[in-house]
Amino acid sequence: MRKPISTKTHAFIDYLTVAKLLLLPRVMNFSDTVSNGMTALGLVKLAYTLLTRHEGGLYKVLPMKAHLAMDVAGGAMTAALPFADEDADETEIGVCCALGAFDVLVAALTETETSPASRASTRQQVAPTSAEQYRMPRGEAEESRRSIEAWS
Repeated sequence: MRKPISTKTHAFIDYLTVAKLLLLPRVMNFSDTVSNGMTALGLVKLAYTLLTRHEGGLYKVLPMKAHLAMDVAGGAMTAALPFADEDADETEIGVCCALGAFDVLVAALTETETSPASRASTRQQVAPTSAEQYRMPRGEAEESRRSIEAWS
């Protein structure tokens, strides 16, 4: 069954969520416990988003299914965060529960595979698609061979 959120859209949502996790506690003057927790969750989310195999990933080593599982766990932790602080007020509880529920919902509604066009562009970034792209021009190959012989 096709899900309504593509991996490309999910990547965009991830970066917006990171910004919300880092900025909201400061703008809304949350308690130190909640602010520190949201900052930690935001930085962890940024790290695994950069490592995910989707259009917004920089290194593309983490499978999308693992990323979505981490989103669900992060959403649950975000929702539970204000309950770890005795001084959390209703605003902190409401914001954290809403952000956490949003993360879980987005994960459930996101495709687990990138589109064929995105996979093709990812393959080209990772490795050449034809043997011709591996070959060096004759002059460069000779120069490399001479350099290796000179150092041997």
